[in-house]
Amino acid sequence: MSQIYESIISRGREGKGDLKVETRIELGFDSRLLILTTTKKSFAPGFSTRARCVVAGPGFETFVMGVAGGGDFSQQLAFDGGRATEKALVALHTKSMQDVDAVIERVRAYYGQSVSTQVAD
Repeated sequence: MSQIYESIISRGREGKGDLKVETRIELGFDSRLLILTTTKKSFAPGFSTRARCVVAGPGFETFVMGVAGGGDFSQQLAFDGGRATEKALVALHTKSMQDVDAVIERVRAYYGQSVSTQVAD
């Protein structure tokens, strides 16, 4: 079974970056983590929640970008065109977390993992 870590609200390094909400979930196979991040859009109005998988090692994480189905899992889960306040970002992130089990199943299917490969509690 996947382990959900605490959601963290931050403004990047030294509190000077864009506001973001992030939740990290250990998937239990191939040292993979599912990271859900809700943040303000860089070049457009609004904010969104994105899910991506990384391979976590001691002191590093890797993400392989790909085209046409290649690379690591990455998917936009939700979008809001409104103002990116802390309250609004937390609300969208919380709403996205309600569907986290379905996202985990999509991730498992993407990497060819069956339910039987889950790590027990």
